[in-house]
Amino acid sequence: MTYQIYVINMSSSSDRFKSISDQLEEQNLSFKRIPGINVLEEEQLKNKHYSKKKNKFNYFVPLTDGEIGCYIAHRNAWEEILADETDFGLVLEDDAFLKDNLKSILDNLDIIKTKWDILKLADLSLSPRKGVNIEKFQKYNLQRYLKPPTLCVAELITKEGAKKLLNLSNTFGRPVDVDKQWFKFEGLKINGLRPYPVDTNDKFESIIDSFGNRRSLISFREKLNRKLKRIWLNVIYKIKLLEIF
Repeated sequence: MTYQIYVINMSSSSDRFKSISDQLEEQNLSFKRIPGINVLEEEQLKNKHYSKKKNKFNYFVPLTDGEIGCYIAHRNAWEEILADETDFGLVLEDDAFLKDNLKSILDNLDIIKTKWDILKLADLSLSPRKGVNIEKFQKYNLQRYLKPPTLCVAELITKEGAKKLLNLSNTFGRPVDVDKQWFKFEGLKINGLRPYPVDTNDKFESIIDSFGNRRSLISFREKLNRKLKRIWLNVIYKIKLLEIF
């Protein structure tokens, strides 16, 4: 199987770019850089893809400009996967920390029997998502999730997976990692390799938060509405899980 690596990086984040470049070079892995998106400078992209209507119905808070730009940058990476003459792509965010030999993983994925669209290589949750072991691969367990982990620091994506993602996200109202959790119900096959071979580099602060966060003062009523909406969405997700099992 052939592959290409894609690194999402803001032009202003030269320290992050050097960090991930050095790590990949150490493993003799080449890559393509996918420019990060600042929607304050490219508002037409925000207007094209971000749907306030979908956000209102499908999420509990408006997205920040950082989250919108992050989503669009990932869409650009998926488009590259479709355009390139490869079987799959590895999409890395520039704060990734490579704990294991990724080249060994990438060169041997063809022995995996389970059909997948996305393989998660990292889970940064304090309480990692539980999964069911379905296949052994090298020293890793290939897992199937009830609810996939959030965050997209390191993901393997097939051409078919990239096609599904693009078709489902021409307009969006949730963060990219949350949308993928819901795309599970649209036929997107998300699995993971554990123990996870990738982590994040703790020395870097969040770029997304630098483009705005939700810590501004809001009324008690708005806080309550958001909390109730979040609870309701979690209930809907669990109901959908019951429907497919």
